[in-house]
Amino acid sequence: MARFAVSNEHDHSAALWIMTFLLLSYTTLTILVRGFVKFSMLGLDDGVACLAQLLTYGNVFSIIYALVHGLARSGVGDENGGTSDGYAGVSKAP
Repeated sequence: MARFAVSNEHDHSAALWIMTFLLLSYTTLTILVRGFVKFSMLGLDDGVACLAQLLTYGNVFSIIYALVHGLARSGVGDENGGTSDGYAGVSKAP
């Protein structure tokens, strides 16, 4: 059975997945609690915080896209000899 993310001396994608989801959950919870506490007193700073949260979502989704496509994976020890699509990412000399 294949693991979701492997963490060893060559591959660090598991730690990056964890940090990405922690970032997403902490920032979302902070904005939600802030909106709940200041519901009737929302101001310009809350609008700026929501805009920053939208930018954070874009950042997180780009990191997740990169992780799915091989970010933080070296391909060492893969059955294909490279990344999951079989391309090692290093060109061989002629």
